[in-house]
Formats: sequence, structure tokens, C-alpha cells
Amino acid sequence: GTVVDPKVLLKEIDMLRVNGIDISGLKLSSTSHVTMPYHRVLDEAMEKERGNYKIGTTGRGIGPTYADKSQRNGVRVRDLLDKKRLKYVLQVPLKEKNGLLEKIYKIKPLKEEEIIEEYLEYGHRLEQHVVDCTRTIHSASINKKNILFEGAQGTLLDLDHGTYPYVTSS
Repeated sequence: GTVVDPKVLLKEIDMLRVNGIDISGLKLSSTSHVTMPYHRVLDEAMEKERGNYKIGTTGRGIGPTYADKSQRNGVRVRDLLDKKRLKYVLQVPLKEKNGLLEKIYKIKPLKEEEIIEEYLEYGHRLEQHVVDCTRTIHSASINKKNILFEGAQGTLLDLDHGTYPYVTSS
């Protein structure tokens, strides 16, 4: 159910490797939704537009990524593994986001080919870690392996039970 920014994830992976930490066990769900460049740009633009009503977003595009996920308009990790697929799933959200960027926020639109090339490279670098998460967790459970679930942030930042709208999207 998480979203992932492959650019950030790869920086973290590189940092771990430089420090001699083995990440061979790292698994990334093929169905995780991907934070795209337009998510970050929109996050910052929307927060700026709120003026005195800012909610304190990090500007990392997490909220807009979750919004696309719930709108069934998102890009998932597995889409980064195939150029034809990525081009296809990017059509609707990129057109929509570029319209918002240009018409509402007066920001230059993002270029499809640049996004595709950049994110295909991320997919290529992450491919060895991409798994069917359901099968992986099921197998680990059957084999009595430890399974770590992360539940960061606490109750007050919970989307449903927290201090809405000052909560986390995740």
C-alpha cells in the first residue's frame, strides 16, 4: 500500500552500498505506486498556493501520488520495467498534470520523453528487487520467516484518526 520515489530510493540504496551494507534481501512490490516528477512539482505548487492555509507538506509529492493511486490514475513500479507500458500508463496523468501546471500554477509542462527515459533507468536499476509482494509475504509466512511491517508516524498523523488536514497521506 505504499508509494515509492525511485529517485530517492536509489540514492538510499547507493548510500547503503557505499557503506558496505548488503541489500540483496531488499524487496520492492511491483504494485507500489511511483512518485513521478509532476507529483513533486504539484505538491510544492499547491502548498505555495495555500498561502496562510498551508498544511506543512514535505513537498516530496507523496500526497499527490496517493491521490493518483486512489483515482486509479497512477504509475506503478512494474510499469517502469517496460517502455511501451510506461508510455501507455503515463498518457492520462501527464496530460492532466501538465494542464494543471500550465493553466493553474503557470508552471512549464513536463516532457513525456524525458520522464520516460529517466524512469525506465530507475526501473532497470531496481528490477532485481521487484517482486510480487503477495507471494513473497505468503511464502515468508509459510516458511516461518520474520516479516517486518512499518507503521510510522503515529495516531495523530493518521489520515483517518489524526489531526486532519495536518496528517500524512500514507
